[in-house]
Amino acid sequence: MTTDPYATTDLSLAGALLAAGHPLAHVERRGGRGWFVFAPDPRIAATVARYYAGGLTVDARAYGDHLRALKSALHVPAVA
Repeated sequence: MTTDPYATTDLSLAGALLAAGHPLAHVERRGGRGWFVFAPDPRIAATVARYYAGGLTVDARAYGDHLRALKSALHVPAVA
């Protein structure tokens, strides 16, 4: 089963998805905003739903580490 990549501008959600084990495909800029694009995964919708319902549990240290890495990725200049 093939699914589409999942993309979000929500830094906190992106950090939670990484801490939950979903691989980040890349970070891109669209319309002046940073988008976190995750590899296709049929389980990602359930993880996103648990995050917004307040029921997603992840390792706190991993979550913080991923947030710092994502913030850094937003500040990397785009390659032309």
